[in-house]
Amino acid sequence: MKRKIVAQGAGGHTISLPIDWIRLNKIKVGGSVDVIQQGHDLLIANDFSGLSKEIKFEISSNSETYIRLLLSNAYRSGYSKIFINGNVSKKIIAKIVNDYLLGFEMSGISPNYLIESVNEPDLLKFNNLLIKQLFMLSEIVINISDDIENIVFRIQKYDNFLKRCLSSNKIEISNKFVMWQFLSNITYSARAFYHFKKDVKNITQTNEIEKLKEMINIIKKSYLTNDYLILDKLHNIEKNILMNKDITNKENYHIKTIARLLYFCSSPLVSIILNKKFDI
Repeated sequence: MKRKIVAQGAGGHTISLPIDWIRLNKIKVGGSVDVIQQGHDLLIANDFSGLSKEIKFEISSNSETYIRLLLSNAYRSGYSKIFINGNVSKKIIAKIVNDYLLGFEMSGISPNYLIESVNEPDLLKFNNLLIKQLFMLSEIVINISDDIENIVFRIQKYDNFLKRCLSSNKIEISNKFVMWQFLSNITYSARAFYHFKKDVKNITQTNEIEKLKEMINIIKKSYLTNDYLILDKLHNIEKNILMNKDITNKENYHIKTIARLLYFCSSPLVSIILNKKFDI
């Protein structure tokens, strides 16, 4: 919809807000809204700072995988308070909160726990955190011979927060589905490195590892410079890795898996870059 701009004193300008939107969001006279600049656009969103989105889980399982599935998805969906009731290990919940839920803390005693937002990063730092993801992916392949577990967990933690941002009303991205897919491929790649490290104890910096490093550098450079043309090199390197038979079977499986996942970053990345160019 179009709104007319009205000149105010001292160089200010105002627009009126649609009455249907005012009623839907229960906006009161004297209240506030969030105004967020996105390139040449402004996003006007309801100010939810005083509201709390809550959910409660009844959990009887001590499966860390299952509990992480519930908590991570509640976190990504934008809940600010997560209540847990059940005979669940406090240690497992605390580990999941610490490892995967950025800006959240846990309190309570068995069988009732509360996980809530206490110190989340600014949503407007989305791009900075995404860039940090890419640099951490480089850090993984550089340190593949050492302990990479903490780096992988940090990538997973940032992934959850960035997807939480996408689920919120306070950040506007041209195609959230494509960005979600790109973030997932970054995290899948990091997890694949983690399983590679667990399965092959003594990994050395071979030519194949160097090719994976080059693939990550291409993805990073493409995102930072908005250059989708260099992604053609990504496919050539991936094809070269898939055709190579000169590595042991176990290493072959993991390296090919990682190369494939890194290549999958190219499709959503092209779309992200094209949307950026359109927005300029």
